[in-house]
Amino acid sequence: MLSWQGPLLNLLGSLMINGATNLMKLGVMMRATQTPWRGRWYGGALVFGIGNLLNFRSLSMAPQTILAALGAVQFISNVFFARFLLGEKITSRTLGATAAIVIGVVIAVYFIGRNEITTQYTALALAQRYKEMDYVFYLSVLAGVGVYLEYTHRRAPDAAALKPICFAAASAILGTQSVVQGKCASTVLSQSEELTAPALFFLGCSLVVLAGAQAFWLVRMQQGLALFAGSVIIPSLQVFWTLLSILTGGVYFEEFQALDIWDVVGFVAGLLVLLLGVLGLVGGGSSEALDPKLREHRATVFLGANQVDFLELAEDLLYDPTQPSGAGGAAEAGEIEMRRRTLRRSIYAAELPGA
Repeated sequence: MLSWQGPLLNLLGSLMINGATNLMKLGVMMRATQTPWRGRWYGGALVFGIGNLLNFRSLSMAPQTILAALGAVQFISNVFFARFLLGEKITSRTLGATAAIVIGVVIAVYFIGRNEITTQYTALALAQRYKEMDYVFYLSVLAGVGVYLEYTHRRAPDAAALKPICFAAASAILGTQSVVQGKCASTVLSQSEELTAPALFFLGCSLVVLAGAQAFWLVRMQQGLALFAGSVIIPSLQVFWTLLSILTGGVYFEEFQALDIWDVVGFVAGLLVLLLGVLGLVGGGSSEALDPKLREHRATVFLGANQVDFLELAEDLLYDPTQPSGAGGAAEAGEIEMRRRTLRRSIYAAELPGA
């Protein structure tokens, strides 16, 4: 029987991470309006870190595919956080799409987790997985998909409905490696009596990759909060985080081996419902990113000591003050496209706020 300590810690950590993400979004919005913001942003970052520590501890206490199911609670809590912390309007479409995401995740993980998973790995066995062809092939496919999604996101028009989906999925492909490495490190640390030199080396490698992947995820999350509405990008980031945590963890830790044909059918059906929910979220909210009035509520992009204000860039992007509307023809279109590329370069160069 599954122990309740691991799932309970994971549930609490997931709620803290979601609340912290929205709190950081609030801090970013406050800085854009030149109001005191540091307390909220750094407070959110602190809670975000504590939530991840709780999740890290829970990883050695239950199968990853089971723990990933609890990530669905973030989609419920996000509706309330976005409404009461950020003041964002929650439409019936958002509620319906969020419900679809929750249902899809629950269905998918139910069919994965109804078979008891008892495999226990040592540090050497975990390291050996990186030499086995099934996982090497999986990582190769994942890398190719990630490059394609990132290219598509960078080239997509600002109003494209799939733009936040590509951004979130590309971010999660690398970011979720922190979950795999976190479970590896947590598993090795729980076997303290077997900490030989090779085990310590593997543990050190896992911690380095974990830190790098987590830092990448935090930076990308910050960029996503600046680019898109919180009610769209936060669930999108979390749904791909949950999905890829399940897939990568299931492949690496061989948690899919006990599935029969009906488990596979149920799992795929759950993923389809989940993705429909994501499309519902994005289709209802991505267009606001081009509205200059709504840009006032977007973040300032941080470029070290320099700042690039999103509202000014958006107004410059949409309007050419040197020519009447529609009078520029091809030259005006080329100038607008050049400004769009400048905006994208500014976004991708962004860093977290400094002192």
